Amino acid sequence: MVYAEAPWTFKGRALYQLQLVKADEARKHIPPGLKLVEFCGYTLGGVYLARYDDSPAGTFDECVTMAGLVWNPPTSCAWAARVYVNNSEARDHGIKSVGLPSRLASFDTLSHSSNSKQAWWSKGQPPAAVPGHSTNSSSGSKSSSCTGQDVVALVNVDRGRRGL
Repeated sequence: MVYAEAPWTFKGRALYQLQLVKADEARKHIPPGLKLVEFCGYTLGGVYLARYDDSPAGTFDECVTMAGLVWNPPTSCAWAARVYVNNSEARDHGIKSVGLPSRLASFDTLSHSSNSKQAWWSKGQPPAAVPGHSTNSSSGSKSSSCTGQDVVALVNVDRGRRGL
């Protein structure tokens, strides 16, 4: 698949966890020319975890750590400190077209419960795999579903390659 011109449509499910981030720490990940939105020494950052069922790059998983909010008149926007995806086309597009600090990663489901309730992450579907990398659970067997208390482990498989 090839990304067409924007706007792009992504369909799937996501979790966005907001977090207060010390402004001094956030500035380490934000270009000097951008104004950080802060109050009392903090900005609003967080983690964004998504599983896309349909996108210009096909099915893939993504984890974004947000350094904080930057002022981009006439509005503010979240600034990505790091982006992990398990699809090389999505990674390349993020780096070249959008300027994201994207890296290739695997998303493994680690079961910690015998609970039969499925978590939002899998909905009964196995995680998408990075070619050449397995998506095994901690027991070594293929993971095909998530339980309500499962953990998604992110492993950077793009060693030696850095985002912009």
